[in-house]
Amino acid sequence: MTTGLRAKKTGLGLQIEKKMEARYDEEDQAGTPANLVKWMNQALDAPDHCPSSKWEDMSAHFKNGVVLCKFGNKLKQSAGQKPIKFNPKAQMAFVAMENITQFIGGIKDYGVPEACLFQTADLYEGRKGPFLNVLNCLFQTADLYEGRKGPFLNVLNCLNQLGFTANEKGFTPKYEALRAPKFGWGDDED
Repeated sequence: MTTGLRAKKTGLGLQIEKKMEARYDEEDQAGTPANLVKWMNQALDAPDHCPSSKWEDMSAHFKNGVVLCKFGNKLKQSAGQKPIKFNPKAQMAFVAMENITQFIGGIKDYGVPEACLFQTADLYEGRKGPFLNVLNCLFQTADLYEGRKGPFLNVLNCLNQLGFTANEKGFTPKYEALRAPKFGWGDDED
């Protein structure tokens, strides 16, 4: 799928990309891409559905930015925000990259932290390692939409899905105040 826009990576750049590819594989084994595709397809109209959760298919499907912008507009509409402006007929590279840039700006306005955004080239160049950044951004978008506020709530959501219920036995925690330690430096003796 590589478009040949860049020279082959070597040295440290190659090592970093291999680590990103390995990290993507971990996410893939955990089911993150499949869950994202399922979540996105529920919001999108049938012609815009992503065909599979393989990174190659996702990358090709999102490459012109049109589907991402349509998806972003669904999210922004649900939040009462202005839609993302994009060109629905993105045939040329610069138009497609502008659509991707518009999507990134739109979800930033939606509330996705800047640190969670990806670069246009991460998607457009069609490489597995950098596509991890796209996946992470979409995952953060899902967290924001679903109202999750961070990793701890993700753990709680996971436990609930596994059937654990918080405080199902009615336990009331009791705390005892601890006395401050005495060091013998003129403290009052009890």
